[in-house]
Amino acid sequence: MYMQTNSTGQWQTVKSASQEKRKKIEEKKKHEGVKKDRLGVTIESDAFAAFDRAYAAKAAATKQQQEQEGYKGAFAGLLDEEGGRQARYSDDSSSASSSDDEYSATANGSPARAMGHTPKASAPKPKPPNQPKKPKVSVAQVAQGLDISALQGFIAEAQQRYSTNEVAQVKAITDRLLTALKEASWELNKLVTTKGIDAATAQPLSDIPHALTNALTSFIAGISEDALMQVVVPLVNAVITEAAAAAGGGGASAGGTGKGKAGLSVMLAVVLRTRPQVLVQASSALRLAGKQLSGAGRLPLLLWVTNQAAAADPTVGVAVWVRLLLPQLLGVPELPSSSSSNKTAIGSSISGDQQHLHQPLEVSLHGPALEYLSSLLQEIGVLQAKDAAVATAAKSGGDITKGNGEVEATVPGAAVELISRVVAGKPISSATAAAVAGPATGPIAAAAAAAGAGESKKAAAVRAAAATGLAPLLPGLTALAGGTSSKRQYPEWLLLALESAGLSSGV
Repeated sequence: MYMQTNSTGQWQTVKSASQEKRKKIEEKKKHEGVKKDRLGVTIESDAFAAFDRAYAAKAAATKQQQEQEGYKGAFAGLLDEEGGRQARYSDDSSSASSSDDEYSATANGSPARAMGHTPKASAPKPKPPNQPKKPKVSVAQVAQGLDISALQGFIAEAQQRYSTNEVAQVKAITDRLLTALKEASWELNKLVTTKGIDAATAQPLSDIPHALTNALTSFIAGISEDALMQVVVPLVNAVITEAAAAAGGGGASAGGTGKGKAGLSVMLAVVLRTRPQVLVQASSALRLAGKQLSGAGRLPLLLWVTNQAAAADPTVGVAVWVRLLLPQLLGVPELPSSSSSNKTAIGSSISGDQQHLHQPLEVSLHGPALEYLSSLLQEIGVLQAKDAAVATAAKSGGDITKGNGEVEATVPGAAVELISRVVAGKPISSATAAAVAGPATGPIAAAAAAAGAGESKKAAAVRAAAATGLAPLLPGLTALAGGTSSKRQYPEWLLLALESAGLSSGV
């Protein structure tokens, strides 16, 4: 630094070139020296500032992913990125090590190498012994070492910081759980396969300290249903996709150890046990995923998700089953509506890339799906022999109450009508064609008619197998449908029944 006169003759301080250079080097080091954790989030004193950046980046990436390849989920990407990051680090390390070896051999080699002569081949280096695998650490073991007071404080800070954005609150706390439980081994697929749905449903919440579970429950109880709807769908998708991939069901992390995923399941279980009716509202969105959530190797995981809500209220489990699995069991995109009340009810939302929704669930998966529904109906008490007991149980379990106080039928009349047709051996196509087309014409009506006329023998055989399993469950479902206090479904149900019997102008 030195002094010199300016154009007006006044003295001014001028920084030397070395000072400018030193300042630039310090700025560069400041940016290059930023550390990141395993989720790619910057490690700094303000954890929320890091989350803000990650949240904004993830929202933009999720939107782009939805447009390009379909909806995958907001949370799954955090785990996918970690696997890719480790692979890239491994490749870079091996490449750097190879370069270092070549440089060392050239610098320290013999004069013969320097003169261009090829030296004699050296003896191969012995391979280093395999490192022993680290023992798996359970969720319960990791949870014992958690700082519960710090996590409770984080929940309070998230509520204050994102007071106007409930979705951001839930996602911030979910990411915190992911980090807190990242070392825990969580193999959901193996757990469900070995212990069964009912026993597996207790985990992972049974492994979490009650103080933390209570704090999470109190937090979720205060979140609006609309905000939870935006979180539940990607959470369900992430939990099932990651669990299937870790078990070898495909995906970037296939064959993984299951680490880093317990936080997702903990948050999902808390949400579904605290606000089970949210899963009913999310069923239509989840149904669009088709076999991605209910295919071979994934149906038990979907039943585990459903059973988390059913653990709080078994009627919710039935409502989700009817809306999510019944259409897949019978190979229809959704439950039919009357042509008189909705001219484009079934198929109106079906585009060319959603034709997989017409494909019935594989016959090998019928057994587990129907057994699960049967267990729920027995728990509610609508499969009893005494009519009076059935009526009482149906009346108490016939409704699902939404967060805004509105009542929705546990079993829509359209579901009973659809099952009745299948059990009676009547084709579904005539009912659905009436619901879709009516007197209208157009590509949707034509596609529906073509689908009904060209139904394959295989699809018909699959539905026949489904009818055999659904027949003994139909009385219980009918009782629940009749036990609702919601009067909105009765006119719809009557019109559907008339259309099926061919007594109305809709057929």
